[in-house]
Amino acid sequence: MKNKKKSLFYKLIILFLILLLVIVAFIFYPYIKPVSFENMVTNSTLLSEGFKTENFIYNNLSNDESGIFTNYEDSSSQDVDTKGHSVLSESQGLMMIHGVNINNQDIFDRSFNYVKKNMILNNNLISWRTENNDKNPSSAFIDDIRIAKALCLGYEKFNKFSYRYESQKLSKSLLENSLIDYVPSDFRDNFGTSKTFTLCYGDLQGMNMLSYYDKDWMKVKENTKSILENGKIPNSIFFKKSYDISTKTYSTENEVELLYSLMVWESLSDDGEDISPIIEFIKNEISSNGYLCTKYSFNGIVTEKVESTSIYAIALRLSDKYGDGELSTKLRTKLLNYQIKNGELEGGFGMEPTEQFYSFDNLQALLSLVESK
Repeated sequence: MKNKKKSLFYKLIILFLILLLVIVAFIFYPYIKPVSFENMVTNSTLLSEGFKTENFIYNNLSNDESGIFTNYEDSSSQDVDTKGHSVLSESQGLMMIHGVNINNQDIFDRSFNYVKKNMILNNNLISWRTENNDKNPSSAFIDDIRIAKALCLGYEKFNKFSYRYESQKLSKSLLENSLIDYVPSDFRDNFGTSKTFTLCYGDLQGMNMLSYYDKDWMKVKENTKSILENGKIPNSIFFKKSYDISTKTYSTENEVELLYSLMVWESLSDDGEDISPIIEFIKNEISSNGYLCTKYSFNGIVTEKVESTSIYAIALRLSDKYGDGELSTKLRTKLLNYQIKNGELEGGFGMEPTEQFYSFDNLQALLSLVESK
């Protein structure tokens, strides 16, 4: 009898240990299962003009903690109108991508360390803006998934497990807080989740990466891609600006911002889609007019004759990816027309007389002033 009790006791211990092992495996397996982002990693060399922009950003557009200012000129932000020396999660994520692309872990770490120290919210999403060390309680989907994507790439490039852990933690929080019916929501704040999805926020490559951790991201990616493709304006290379998740309808603007459509095309190109239509448009505009503008009618007529650093930067990346060397040379020349050539602000992209040098323009230019290895 005594031996039977002892035998039963040992069996219970073994069952308990097996159960404990299963629970531990269930908890930790997502963090240790093999994943590889090798086919998504970019290996680039920074051009000399890019080095100047990088130096400008660190010397003139950053604080002591490598938080990147929204603008060189300092002024107070008003509501969502961000100005001056506020730091955006958008900027930190773009600089992290740059660090991965040129294989510079120090740049990557400096940018992400600022995020970890100053921008993480209680729900593990990222504050879209800090100002005077105060975190805004809202997060932006596009900026959060960009940082998650950068961490995936950093894990692959620099072989540091903590990057993977942070990306999975952010991925989980995005799934829990930033989606409606598996569709990305523009932002999350103290009042809830936005019912709007801006099409250029649809980072398909980021969703593909995060699906390695959680298959729910494939549902998000499929829904997002469908919204992007159905949001293309008929007989046009442009896309609608936004999508109302609750009514399943698109915005009804009468003109389009080229920048937003270029960002959609870049996302589609990262998912393997044909970008020849936008390349033909860019080529025709440069050949016939000599420039690209910020706003167009649906049928491609310029409605606002203003040029933009960011537009040329993204157009250049699309051309480089497409492999049109002649077009890339023309676009790089157009882009560099906006770079300051000497003086204290050398390397920056902006308006020297008014000291308007915005982080988004400078970071988009930085990402484009490279050559592939």
